[in-house]
Amino acid sequence: MPVLAATAERAPAGVPRGAYTLIDEAGDGLDLVLLATGSEVSLALTARQRLEEAGTPTRVVSMPCREWFDAQDSAYRERVLPTEELAAQGPVQTLRINRLMVDGVVEAPFGAHFTSCAPDYERDETFQREYAATARDDDAWDAFRARYLDVGGHDEYRKAVGL
Repeated sequence: MPVLAATAERAPAGVPRGAYTLIDEAGDGLDLVLLATGSEVSLALTARQRLEEAGTPTRVVSMPCREWFDAQDSAYRERVLPTEELAAQGPVQTLRINRLMVDGVVEAPFGAHFTSCAPDYERDETFQREYAATARDDDAWDAFRARYLDVGGHDEYRKAVGL
């Protein structure tokens, strides 16, 4: 895998922080941040070039380690991945879940359990409330994760949630 010029310049200071701006948006304003975690950095740079040519100011952020990035002070995190405009779009419960905040994903061929997947099942409000409540507390989240997410596979997940 080639070492990109911007990587050679910015990685020594950025990698220990978990993420860094590899290429800033051209001009004023920022419409899009492309986040790349490894070998897809070169793809993100190509996409950025095309987006910029089409008039969409785009930044590329290289994120080799989300956990290290999460440990940085909020000013650094905000400088790399700005959220001010996102937060201005409405209350947090109306926004989509930020991929950076997801530690576990369950592959669910019949849908994402607590959402509706008619005719197999309807929305599971009780499970949704349990999920939301655990997000507020590290110990509760660890218990939720052990019960539902770290179960070994889709069949075990379906059994854990009663499907």
